[in-house]
Amino acid sequence: DNVRAGAIEAVRADLALRAVISQEQIAATDEELDAEIERIAQQLDEKVPKVRKDLERRGVIEAVRSDIARSKALAFLMDHAEVVDADGNTVDLSLPQPPVESEGSESATSDSEASEGAEGDSPVIEEPQSEGSEDQSAEAAAPDEPAAAEEEPAS
Repeated sequence: DNVRAGAIEAVRADLALRAVISQEQIAATDEELDAEIERIAQQLDEKVPKVRKDLERRGVIEAVRSDIARSKALAFLMDHAEVVDADGNTVDLSLPQPPVESEGSESATSDSEASEGAEGDSPVIEEPQSEGSEDQSAEAAAPDEPAAAEEEPAS
């Protein structure tokens, strides 16, 4: 039963990837095929023309091209997937960006950006500033953008 269930899941996954390939018109380019044949040749420690000739003789060039397209379809799905928690709320999987340590206005912008994304358990290290200078440095760093406190209302 476990083998049958695994086979059913594998067929479903393959059919889903084929549907994505068709819907998104994904195809392996000649350059991608050449790169894959080179990779196979390196793994086998053989020359590229010999590996290509062998793949053509065995009639598996199209299978290699199909594998490349399935890999691209999987990458497409990963790039466009939306991860949700058990309640259906979107989960942000982006990595927090470390503050940029540099001279001048960039450090003020990175400090305010770092403090925006930090809520709860993430410690934020800010450079000490004199009173009243925080708003001035944020405005000097990004005169076209509102200061961090004005961007999002507290919820």
